[in-house]
Amino acid sequence: MNRTKFIARRLIIAAFVMCAALSGFAQDNSKGRSLIQQASEKYQSGDFVKAAELYKRALSATPNDARIYNDLGTTYANLKQYDDAVLTLKKAIALDSQFAAAFFNLGVAYSMTNRTAEAVAVLQKAIALNPQYVKARTQLCEIYLAAEQNEEAVVCYRQLLPLAPQDDQSRSNYGAVLTRTNHAKEAVDVLTETVRLFPPQTETYINLGVAFLNLGRRKEAVNAFNRALEIAPENGMAHYNLAIAELAAKNKTAALEQYSFLKNSNLDLAEKLYQKLFADKIILAEKK
Repeated sequence: MNRTKFIARRLIIAAFVMCAALSGFAQDNSKGRSLIQQASEKYQSGDFVKAAELYKRALSATPNDARIYNDLGTTYANLKQYDDAVLTLKKAIALDSQFAAAFFNLGVAYSMTNRTAEAVAVLQKAIALNPQYVKARTQLCEIYLAAEQNEEAVVCYRQLLPLAPQDDQSRSNYGAVLTRTNHAKEAVDVLTETVRLFPPQTETYINLGVAFLNLGRRKEAVNAFNRALEIAPENGMAHYNLAIAELAAKNKTAALEQYSFLKNSNLDLAEKLYQKLFADKIILAEKK
């Protein structure tokens, strides 16, 4: 849509999956077991530098363990050493081509560096290996959403939601992408059920308001945006969309109130709204 703006989770990176297990070590390999235990503790505490050092030492004791390569790769990613993360996770996959979690983690690492096509390919592989892999499906859907590959996102969310019926954020995103693909009536049904079944979320009400506005249901759109502002009074997108809904209802005074708020809190949205409020008074310079 040109007039209204969605709120949809824009590629929040899912938590990595750590896989190294002490049970994989022979009973007499006490050194390797100790190193993995220490590395895991450092990882959990956020000391990724020390965790990486310990995982590398564990690989010296057990050099062909795909799970340790997986965990070292995720540690590199947390250190923002993405090239090392990708190479290390590829080693995990080379050692175990059925390692769905390593494919998932590699997809997350690619996502962090905007390598969309590569992320999609490895996440699809993770799903092929484990069709019930909710984390991989969620990450894939969010990549499609962020890349505005809307038709792919619709299909992805339709496959995801039966596996994750309690994921209200994904339901909200699904509603947003339905509106993008001219299925606003279905979006209203999905989002109305979401706000009925789950604790109220600002973005869900914004997406519901956008869907209502696409159907010309201006009063219901205004109500949805106001509900969003009850939850998050400072939310710029809710103020912007409320102004657009008020303009559609020919209530310019109410729209100007939202502009006054945005002018002091979000200059980018204020400028966009200004263009719509005063479009009839803006004179463009003629090209010579």
